[in-house]
Amino acid sequence: MRYLLLIILFMSSNNLIGVTLNESPILRQMAKDGKIPNVSKRVPSDPLIDNPRIPWTKMECGQYGGTLRLIDYDAGTIGHDAGWANNEQWMETAGLSHDAGSMTGGIFKDIKVTNNEKTFTFHMRKGMKFSNGAAFDSEDIAFWWNDVINNPKLTPGVPQKFKAGHMPSGNPPNFKVLNKYSFVFNFDQPFGGWTGLMTYGAGLGKITDSDYLKKIHVKYANKKALDKLVKERGFEKGEWHRLWGYYQNANKQHETGLPTYGPWILTAMWATGAKMERNPYYWKIDTCGNQLPYIDNVDIKIVQNVDAAAVEIISGNIDLARRPVNPQNIPLYMQYADKKGYKVSIQDQHASLGEVFLNITYGDSVRRKILGNKEFRRALSMAINRSEIIDAVYFGIAEEPQAIKTPSYNPEKAKSILDKIGLKKMDSKGCRLRSDGKPFKMPFEMASFTGEEIPIGEMVSKYWNAIGICTTIKQLETNLFLTKAGANEIPAMTWWAHYPRWPFHESGDYVGIAWQQTYAPLWYRWYDWNKGGGKERSNNPNEKDPLVVGIKPPAAYLSLRDKQNGLFATSNPAKQKKLWDEMRQIISENAFWIPIVDPVKGPLIVNSNLGNVASDGYAIENASSAEWFYYK
Repeated sequence: MRYLLLIILFMSSNNLIGVTLNESPILRQMAKDGKIPNVSKRVPSDPLIDNPRIPWTKMECGQYGGTLRLIDYDAGTIGHDAGWANNEQWMETAGLSHDAGSMTGGIFKDIKVTNNEKTFTFHMRKGMKFSNGAAFDSEDIAFWWNDVINNPKLTPGVPQKFKAGHMPSGNPPNFKVLNKYSFVFNFDQPFGGWTGLMTYGAGLGKITDSDYLKKIHVKYANKKALDKLVKERGFEKGEWHRLWGYYQNANKQHETGLPTYGPWILTAMWATGAKMERNPYYWKIDTCGNQLPYIDNVDIKIVQNVDAAAVEIISGNIDLARRPVNPQNIPLYMQYADKKGYKVSIQDQHASLGEVFLNITYGDSVRRKILGNKEFRRALSMAINRSEIIDAVYFGIAEEPQAIKTPSYNPEKAKSILDKIGLKKMDSKGCRLRSDGKPFKMPFEMASFTGEEIPIGEMVSKYWNAIGICTTIKQLETNLFLTKAGANEIPAMTWWAHYPRWPFHESGDYVGIAWQQTYAPLWYRWYDWNKGGGKERSNNPNEKDPLVVGIKPPAAYLSLRDKQNGLFATSNPAKQKKLWDEMRQIISENAFWIPIVDPVKGPLIVNSNLGNVASDGYAIENASSAEWFYYK
């Protein structure tokens, strides 16, 4: 394969000097036609070289071309796998962790932490551009901080992650632009753990071209032009902030043209699919000087559920599938692998998707008193035969919980505990009776994501019925499930929790929120209202509705939140470990939720001809490095 060859000299974080810079033939032709600049003008002078995210696998220098075929079942979106493939962190660490010792540059070249961990000086990549060709520099950061994060219409209250020491009462930092490619945040208290919040997902927030966004910001836009845009998108006059939300939606990029620094740009979406095309201005290269990504396009197929995804997978129509797979389908995937040209790689999973959550703040006062008793929750945990679940649902590729310890399987002891806490009497159907004489029932309501949620719920229902906790299972459509959960109307569910190495990331899992509130929504809301700035953000500080202001949590939950804040505040690994261990102990002793398996493995489906897909490590880390994938 021939490339346009341009010689450039630069210093990178990898200390490489002098490379031959290559580009995709598609982009070479576009540059030749005058549609885009030459590659030397599109790539920053200090691009990110090699792949620090998965250092356990050596990345090969690949070849350009092809279309990556993905699949998911979230209608109206590009799906999880495509979202992760197109995601960029502020800073990178080995394995998407938060370890400052392995931290290297991401979208920012580096960060210097000084002044007793109160001052954070960022250095940007010179010449880095967004997908529309606009420069990415400190002007964009200044707009994001001053006019987005500190605009009450767009951000009602500065988020806690921007408050000193990660304390609800902490002050936001002072911000200052130093030059075109440097800026600084100054806190009034040490916040050494702040960098740990920059190494996962979108870091501390997605940033895009400020000139592009100013056309929809009331401070900068032409009023008539802005009013016209608001009306055209169906919003009421003056609702520019809702227009802003529409433009910020990455799943609307094909309509808005939202600039990005990801490897691909969303160019089309329809009811059953979406298409992304390469970003000409992507800022990473391989050690051979090839601008990434190697693959030209990404096609996403949207199906109804995980079973429909399995049909596409075993038909050989998918090149990579991480999220829309079911461990119970491993024999099925294996049956067709050789014939259809794909591999089934069993890899570590970053989350257990069948955890059991009881809504401690659901129902009347009698029910809440029962659920609020940690001995009741521990008894239910004790009644679950996890070994049987591991064999039946996970085919032995999971273990009993390690991060959050659970009591050993002992249904007889569980019955004894329930007797002692006042649930000894039963009705004619074998249901234990509450203090008011009504049968205590545990209705599970859940949605299915990767498939194990429902069979785990069914098995747990069987175990609990056997000890007199009458339990039923009801599967809901996903949007209905999320709506009910947000209204505190889900009594119990199976859902996910992320273990065990990412206490900085997906951190809401531990305090009761993962997409929606899980084990005690009204505790979470009380904390947000009273300590997280909810009252200050509200137009009605005298609000009394418990769905808004919550109910006061027990001391153990408040201690859990305080320790999490302390974990985020420090950069000291020993202190972080101590606080994380204490958090895990609180969750375990109080059985805030009921862990089922951890660690757990699962299948990653990979086209046999797809290169640079790691065969070990965490599947989500490997699938998120898609800019490195190439067809052999």
